[in-house]
Amino acid sequence: MINTISSRIGSSLLFQAIKQNLDDYHQGADRLARVVYQSALAIATSSSMGTALRGVQCLSTSSQNLVQGTLIASLATPIILNLSDLFALPIASIYRREIFAMNSNFSSVCYTIMSVAIAIFSCSSGVTMGLVALGALHAQPIIERLGLPEDLTSILSISNKLLGGVYGLCSGSYIIQSLSFFQTIRNIEKLSMLYIQNREEEIKSLHELENLSKDAIDTLSSDKLLPARYHLIRDNIITVPALPEGPIPDLCKSISAIPWKENSRAKEELACRLAEDAVWKDQWGSSFDIDKAIEHIHIGANNFAEYMKTCPDEIRKRAMWVLLNLNKKSVEDQVPYLIEIALHMHYCKEGKNAEIETTYGILFNQIDNKLLPSKIHQIIQYKREDLFKSICREEVARIYSSLEGKVQSSQERMRANEPLSSDTLTERVQKCLYYVDSYFSYQIWKFRSILVEKFKARYMNDVHVYNALKKELTNAMRERRTPSGFLVTRLVHWMVIKIHELILSPEVMDIRITSLNRMCEEYNTEFILQQLQDSLQNDETLHPLDHQSVLDWLQSDLALEDLSSIYEGDVIDAPAANIKANHLLYLLVRIGLLEVSKECRATFSRE
Repeated sequence: MINTISSRIGSSLLFQAIKQNLDDYHQGADRLARVVYQSALAIATSSSMGTALRGVQCLSTSSQNLVQGTLIASLATPIILNLSDLFALPIASIYRREIFAMNSNFSSVCYTIMSVAIAIFSCSSGVTMGLVALGALHAQPIIERLGLPEDLTSILSISNKLLGGVYGLCSGSYIIQSLSFFQTIRNIEKLSMLYIQNREEEIKSLHELENLSKDAIDTLSSDKLLPARYHLIRDNIITVPALPEGPIPDLCKSISAIPWKENSRAKEELACRLAEDAVWKDQWGSSFDIDKAIEHIHIGANNFAEYMKTCPDEIRKRAMWVLLNLNKKSVEDQVPYLIEIALHMHYCKEGKNAEIETTYGILFNQIDNKLLPSKIHQIIQYKREDLFKSICREEVARIYSSLEGKVQSSQERMRANEPLSSDTLTERVQKCLYYVDSYFSYQIWKFRSILVEKFKARYMNDVHVYNALKKELTNAMRERRTPSGFLVTRLVHWMVIKIHELILSPEVMDIRITSLNRMCEEYNTEFILQQLQDSLQNDETLHPLDHQSVLDWLQSDLALEDLSSIYEGDVIDAPAANIKANHLLYLLVRIGLLEVSKECRATFSRE
């Protein structure tokens, strides 16, 4: 009885985990991963249906095999068509729309078949057993709809996936076992990160970071401070202002208000953006039709409305603030933002969140945000991500340049070893051997260059790749050491890196370690201080900071009547005069962006 219950729960949770991953990869237009997870979902579905049919006494063995065989053949058809799309066969271009429709409904069809299998199973094993299996199958949607705290929702969701992965490891096919292995590692890593975050919050709370004596301000310097561990590991430290009372603009109405056909600039911008959008190309290829394009972004707007019902509250507030801000802009200024938001709503949850966070990060300075600490946190976070992306671009460009050099070198060797009419037979044989060697070397390096060119775009623009690197980076910076990674890096990433080394060469994969090492070195106290000073002194920056608000904060916190101690120069020149670096450092410590290093902690008194 216990084995049967655990088996039903395990298979349902495994199915839900595979289905969720498949939906994410489909939304991200990842063709290879989509084929793999479709195969896994088809295996899990047919296996569950086979188990359910064996409990039906009125069906003969041959009838059961016929039903299961028909089911397998039906589920295999979309997989075969996706393989043709993966290898760019002509049939994929002809039936692109039909293939996309199959892909969009594949997981839903499997979900229905799984529910039918559970219903059949209930008839032979009892209603209670069926309800248990059905509850496990719908566990994830139920958790998302309960409105629980974000951390608790994350723990429950990851735990469900972890249980499903463990079941897949123990009782699945080779495909399911392989996927379950990687998914189990990732889920363990996610749970460990949640534990680290909560422990970090408990042990090194923001209040503790803020608790610096005013007497210490004169002895503060960059060499005594480090980026705060709390700042590095917590994403929810930035406070989003409360939404104003009254109606919030509707994304669907905002998009409908744009005359896409009549406005040539809007039409052109939409066409250019769709030409590089993976989901659009997955559905329509390289063609552009304005009516289909308008329908596409309208669907995205509807997806946005649906996502707002289930997304975390902080994400929803950011999205609402974005809509409120865009509503104040002209049509020409609205168009790029509306297009980006609508298109990203076709992607997975990570893609949706990333777009909302990015747009809010660009516009937040225009939002009525009077909380100075939150504003500075937002600026520094934006600058940190910008620094990380710039380092990644530089490293990828360096490797690509190196590969181009090797392609050119191989070409020169080929030309140098071309036979001459005056060559002896021995020289001709030797040159022929060298030429063949150079030719193959040329083809290999050329192939690697093409792959790196594709890798460059994915490395920079894929939200999953970027988040994985950022997570590893955050852990390295938090630990104050060279990135070595944790579970997901040591196992999953290690295997991925080794495979890439075989294809791309170890030199190409050095970009990961080099980029992360550079980031650990360059994102330091001096960088944070400089970004704060630039925001104060330059009104033309994307995120200028009001000089007076910083002055008011320091004056209030330090209880100063005489402002002369705050400035480097004469107080008469205020606010043109620069604020002293040690006062800005004090501010950064007090708001939790910096912390005193362990070596210097004993020299600073605590209140």
